[in-house]
Order: sequence, then C-alpha cells, then structure tokens
Amino acid sequence: MIQGKAFIAEQVHPPESLIASISLPEDYSGTPAKLLVTLASNLPVTGPPAAVLVEISNSDSDGDGIGDVERILNSSRDLVLAIEDVGLSGSYHVVVALYMEGGGAFQPVPGIDYMAASSKMQLGQGQTRVDLELELVADGM
Repeated sequence: MIQGKAFIAEQVHPPESLIASISLPEDYSGTPAKLLVTLASNLPVTGPPAAVLVEISNSDSDGDGIGDVERILNSSRDLVLAIEDVGLSGSYHVVVALYMEGGGAFQPVPGIDYMAASSKMQLGQGQTRVDLELELVADGM
C-alpha cells in the first residue's frame, strides 16, 4: 500500500504453460550476475538454445539496493515461474543457468556458476511442471 493505493499481484498458471520451480543449495553463497532459463534439444548444450524463456539481470532496477535475481531467488526462497506458451512443442530439456560475478556469460564456468537441467519433457500439450535444483557446475558438466 502506497499513499492510500493498494496493489494486488497474482501469479497465474495458464493451461498452456511451463511451470518451473528453481531452488538453490543451502550452502549457496556469492553474488549472481544473471539468471537464464532456456530449452535445449540435447545435453550437454553445445550450441544456441532452442529457446530463451527467461533472462533476468541482477541489476537493481527498482532501486531498493538489492539485485533483482537476489530479490526473487536465494537459499531460503525458491523461485516459481509460470511461463505461458513457450512457443515450441516437442521434447526438450529445461536448462537453468545462474551466472555468478566472475563466471561465464554464454557457457557456465566450473566452480563459479550454477546450473540445472531436466530430463526431456513434452511441451506444447498443456501444463508442464519441472523442479530444478541448481548445483555448482563441475568440470566436465
């Protein structure tokens, strides 16, 4: 409520959507640079993703002193995204990368960035749910 005005925000889960629950490990530390949610035909991802669904910079766009990614995802709060009509149908992996300061920009860097990938899922035939727990990228991942 601001100056007598109230706002209500409601997150809806459309019938044709991908609902992704993203969590961090309890021992997570560091400062994120960017969160990326993509679709990939194969793992490991060796080229451009089939689709980029979400890209959130950790800039402080609302001026509250906390980065945008840090505000919505931390070790005590999971992020649930409802992404309406991902634009593709077929079988894809959902891949999430959390790029950290000092890490990669297009490919996650082992020991710095975090990543998670789902098994192949059928998209474009109704609501699809996926739970992804980010892990520190290891060599050879």
